[in-house]
Amino acid sequence: MSENEGHRDRDASPTPPPPGPPPGYRPPQPPDATPSDESPHGHSQPGHDQPGYDQPDEAPIAAPGPQDDAGGAGQSSASAGAGSAAEPRQYARAPEITVKVPDSLKSMRRSHWLALVISQTTAYVTLLLLALVSVIGLTIGLLLSGSEDLSAQVPDMPTGMDLGPSAFILFLTLPFQIAAVWLFGTFGVSISMHESMTQMLPTGGDMGGNLWAPNLLYLALAMLVAVWVGRTVLRRTRQRAITEVPRLGRLIANVVLALVMAGVTLLVTWLFSFRHGLSLTDFAALEGAADGQAQQLGGFLGIDASETVLSMNGNAAGGSMFLTAFLFYLLIGLVLSVGSGIFTRVRRKVEYLLPSASGVPRVLGAHALIVVVPVVIYQVVDMTISNGSAGGFSIFFWAPSMALFSFVLLNFGAISISGGMSGFGQAEAGGETLYLWTGDFTWWEIALAILLGLSAIAVTSLVWALRRDSRSSTLRNLLSWVTLPLIYALVGAVLTIFGQLRGAADLMGLADMSFHIGPVWWTFAVLLLIGLVIEALSRFAAPRAVQKLSPRLRGLLSGVGSAK
Repeated sequence: MSENEGHRDRDASPTPPPPGPPPGYRPPQPPDATPSDESPHGHSQPGHDQPGYDQPDEAPIAAPGPQDDAGGAGQSSASAGAGSAAEPRQYARAPEITVKVPDSLKSMRRSHWLALVISQTTAYVTLLLLALVSVIGLTIGLLLSGSEDLSAQVPDMPTGMDLGPSAFILFLTLPFQIAAVWLFGTFGVSISMHESMTQMLPTGGDMGGNLWAPNLLYLALAMLVAVWVGRTVLRRTRQRAITEVPRLGRLIANVVLALVMAGVTLLVTWLFSFRHGLSLTDFAALEGAADGQAQQLGGFLGIDASETVLSMNGNAAGGSMFLTAFLFYLLIGLVLSVGSGIFTRVRRKVEYLLPSASGVPRVLGAHALIVVVPVVIYQVVDMTISNGSAGGFSIFFWAPSMALFSFVLLNFGAISISGGMSGFGQAEAGGETLYLWTGDFTWWEIALAILLGLSAIAVTSLVWALRRDSRSSTLRNLLSWVTLPLIYALVGAVLTIFGQLRGAADLMGLADMSFHIGPVWWTFAVLLLIGLVIEALSRFAAPRAVQKLSPRLRGLLSGVGSAK
């Protein structure tokens, strides 16, 4: 072997690695420093053929070199085999906030949302239309009652006088407030006077009042219309049925929409509050005085005659209205989104405990119609004759309360009337319990009312005998005696709780007035007894009477709805 060959053999032998950390070692890097491309061992990196080399998933990060400043700034490391290349500093990204929609809610289609929104909006619009019709009817009645009756309601005003809101504004604001009162809202009115006028009063010049008058009849009517419209929209959609959406998704959707609609109802009621103000000039015009007197009074009080001295504000927006509106819209959505199978299962479970319970609501409705319709018609005629057209055209205002009170009285219940006034050095308060035979009625009115009430009970027993399950096994079940009386008692409790009318007023702290009208607390017990009487008649007297009825009349009574 020559000398040159031995020298090549020595050069070809592997060079030992330089002293330092073992291959693959990555020194720790401070969190505030950027990795640099300067490593302690220069730019050379171990090759693939060197022992201990591990292929990393990304370019190795070197320790910060001497070029890093005191703030920890450095240069980014170069990719493997690409040399050193300067890159801008990399900052940590802020965490992204994402809202994950529940899987059960993703099944809700646009048509489902649209149907729910349309149905709930329809319910509120129905209430507004009923309120608007009530206001228009009352106004027409006042106009047709003649100038003598109208002057008692609206003072004579000079031509061209402007007291503030026009008829259009009144029609625009009052329906919203009336609809809110029907939704269990409390209509509150506040009247405040200018501070220059309150200084002469020992108790201040603020006056106010409130009224609570819910309307179960119109709420039920609006709900029926809303459910019908919603089901019509759902039937016309070509997408999957809303009943195929998971129950949790339907519940979340209904709760969210009910909250939104209740909030919108509350906001709209507040925006359309009744606001009005009067100045000294307006008061002078009401009294027919000259403008000079208003200027003199304004100079005495130290205010301008055109400045508002009496402000009125009234609205029914509040927490009770929001809660009731939420439950109202939620119930509509739940009725729309549940399948018919749920109603079937619920009906079977209820009828297991209360046989033929599904037929009671329509029987109860027939009983109410037999009593209420003749009474309302008689009241319209009587009020039109005695009070003019205002009584007849304002039927939409008083008809629901009249229907409730007449149903209670003609079923031998009672109405509680209380109220009074305290102030001005005296106190007058009292109350009475009004029965059918103790009211301010003539003897023939009482006789006809009692006859109508007894006839309604008899006809209702015939309807119940045709509607119920008349199989011997069902009639022998002792629970079948409880069905009708129990539901009648529940209706009595509902009428007692939600059929009350309350109002109060405060006259600048000088006097207080209040009133309360509604069914007495034992109404549920009275209707319970009425239910027992109807049940007994349907078992022992009605079967014989039904056999003597003509087929057409029998079909009419049974056609109110059949309990299957």
